[in-house]
Amino acid sequence: GGCISRIRSGRTATSAGPVRPTRRARRGVVPDSSSTWIPRASKTTTRRADIKRSSVRAAASSSAPALAADDPEATRETGYRFVVVALIALALLLCNADRVIMSVAGVPLAQAHGWGERAIGLVQSSFLWGYMLTPLLGGVLADRYGGKAVLGGGILVWSLATMATPFAAATSLPLLLLTRAVMGLGEGVALPCMNNLTARWVPKAERSRAVAACMGGFQSGSMVGL
Repeated sequence: GGCISRIRSGRTATSAGPVRPTRRARRGVVPDSSSTWIPRASKTTTRRADIKRSSVRAAASSSAPALAADDPEATRETGYRFVVVALIALALLLCNADRVIMSVAGVPLAQAHGWGERAIGLVQSSFLWGYMLTPLLGGVLADRYGGKAVLGGGILVWSLATMATPFAAATSLPLLLLTRAVMGLGEGVALPCMNNLTARWVPKAERSRAVAACMGGFQSGSMVGL
């Protein structure tokens, strides 16, 4: 009798069909190998994680320069990079013109003030006293604060020194040497800022042409100044 009852109960259990999921299983809770219950990640949690990751990517992309990507398609939509390159070339033209113009003005200044060859040599080299100090510093500052701000500050410094040069020459030779050194300090940041700005605004496939255009403006300054 006991065997018959067990056989009947087994038939009843097997003929009952598939076991319906329990309430805990329907809620997304599944057991692991150690018989502990671990809740599955719900759709809401997954969606929130995706939104958080996308917001982090958007914040990272917004903090980067607008045209810093190497993909030409990312920079082909705007032609503002040509304006940037033209302005850099103009700034470098003025930079080199202010540098070499003393080669022309030094002769009449020496005649007017009775300066000898030694004094003329000091006037010509005093520009490099300041110029040799700021290229490395200008590159560091351009990477940290942006080439636009650093180049603007350099243009302001060397423009003020250029305007002060005639007054300094009329006052004394040491003051003229100091003015020329300050001009060199301002112009020393020009080339590092050029590289920084072209890397930010010009796509990789066009950077050689952009640098060539900027250096063309730089070399044209010698022609304009002389």
